Amino acid sequence: MNSTDFTAPNLNRFVRCLLPLVAAMGILSFSGCAGSKVRAQETASGKESPAEVFGPKAPEADSAAIPSYGPEPFQVRPLVVILGPGLARGYAHAGVLRALEQEKIPIAGVFGTEMGAWVGSVYAASRSIHEFEFLLMRFGPSAFARPQGILSGFGSGENRGGEFEDSLEKAFGAKEFRETRVPLHLLAQKKSGRVAIIDSGRISRAVRAVMGVPGWMSSSEHEGEMTHSAGSVRAFPIQEARAWHPQLPILVVDVSLPIPKNDSVAGPLFADFAVQARALGQQPEVILRPKLDSVGPWDFERRNEAIFAGKAAVKEQLVWIKRVVGMP
Repeated sequence: MNSTDFTAPNLNRFVRCLLPLVAAMGILSFSGCAGSKVRAQETASGKESPAEVFGPKAPEADSAAIPSYGPEPFQVRPLVVILGPGLARGYAHAGVLRALEQEKIPIAGVFGTEMGAWVGSVYAASRSIHEFEFLLMRFGPSAFARPQGILSGFGSGENRGGEFEDSLEKAFGAKEFRETRVPLHLLAQKKSGRVAIIDSGRISRAVRAVMGVPGWMSSSEHEGEMTHSAGSVRAFPIQEARAWHPQLPILVVDVSLPIPKNDSVAGPLFADFAVQARALGQQPEVILRPKLDSVGPWDFERRNEAIFAGKAAVKEQLVWIKRVVGMP
């Protein structure tokens, strides 16, 4: 550039071109300072402005349920177990409960009549299957034995229940129904003929009340009324079990067969049990009938044979039992 370029007209033209550039730089400088001041204020106040997002907007979460993969989970329905009467053959109930526990078949509750009530009570009151078996053995055969020379008929030569009551107190103490590991319901018949379900109070007193059988063990008082077994009229309380939990499957254990012969006490009893068992039809989902040909109604010393028969009955129908409860 020579000296002639800085003449007045040329200088004015140069200044006019430069002014817009200077103004733009000033504006940019002011905006940057203002932004820095705002960010400084936000930082001091603990607030952060949201970061600018570039690119497409993220898709929103689908409100529909996320699909699951693999097999559908199975729904298990625990059993309501009904343990019927049967004197010494009632020990088979213990084998049934032991086998169900071994196979992890869940039990929702127990209904029991006569010996079924006793076995069911020991099971429900125990904390484990090992304690259950231990408590069973605390009741010796003599606790259930009939006096020698017993005569047929009501009340003659009956076991007064003294040793049995002592064993009950040792086994249950002051334990009540509300303390059992599964709900427990015992069937009793009052002197008036009314059938009642006992499911509250002290277990030992309730069990004693439901064990009275004419010609075997004397009746006892419960809640101010003489009470005995309901086996002859309600050996298998299907209706009561259904009413208690209509949606659950029922397993019945019937130990009435074979009917004893030449026995004026047990013969008529077991005949009644068998009639009631036949009337069950298809009402319960599962009926177990342990093979007890070698165990008579008074063979309390052969309890191990009855227990093994109960276990075998479960194993014979195990596939069906698992299907009923919904297990694979």
